[in-house]
Amino acid sequence: IVLAWVLVHPYKDYVYDSVFDLMFIDDTVQDTDGKGEKLAERYQFNEWMKQSTQQRTFSVFTVTNAQAVVASGAKPVVKELGAVYAKKLTTTIMSDAQKAEWDSTGIATYREAAAFQLDEGRCLVDCKALLDQYITIPNPVWARVADMKAVPALVVVQWIGFLHQFHSAKLTAVVGAIMTTLGVSQTEAGAIANGVLVPLGAGNSMTAMNNVGALLVAAQMMAS
Repeated sequence: IVLAWVLVHPYKDYVYDSVFDLMFIDDTVQDTDGKGEKLAERYQFNEWMKQSTQQRTFSVFTVTNAQAVVASGAKPVVKELGAVYAKKLTTTIMSDAQKAEWDSTGIATYREAAAFQLDEGRCLVDCKALLDQYITIPNPVWARVADMKAVPALVVVQWIGFLHQFHSAKLTAVVGAIMTTLGVSQTEAGAIANGVLVPLGAGNSMTAMNNVGALLVAAQMMAS
């Protein structure tokens, strides 16, 4: 034991340092520190930056009694379609500024971009045929809205919300969308838009919601 300690002890720090070199990438530029290329930071960084590929298997479910689900609230009957074999490709993206920050501070920041593609080696004829299958997922809430003949009003509400969030000053665009969707006059469209936009602008979401409900009821009466 003593002899082994005498022989190994001089290399203790070297071994510890090599282990840490394998565990961590301290920077992106160091070529070598005398331990060989594969322990150099640049080599490990370049290996880490390489695009990675992972196998993925997907299945989807379609509802075979969608009509009964939305019409009478029947329990959905589902059918599994799969498997579809794919690959997930992950690319690490890092700017020169982020590399410089890593070199100076040892802190790495980056982002990843993922893309999927068919695994041609595993996704054969039956697998590819699944890509042409229609998938049905019923939406009972939307079916109820359609049954009330309130779809146009719901579309208008969505338009109002979208334009209020991204183009709050474009009241004219909102009014035009309402006129086109509901087929009402400019005066009526302006009243509808203001009934929602004005309370939202004032932070009074409850009033806006009440006005949206009134709009849906009015649309149902117009359609009946």
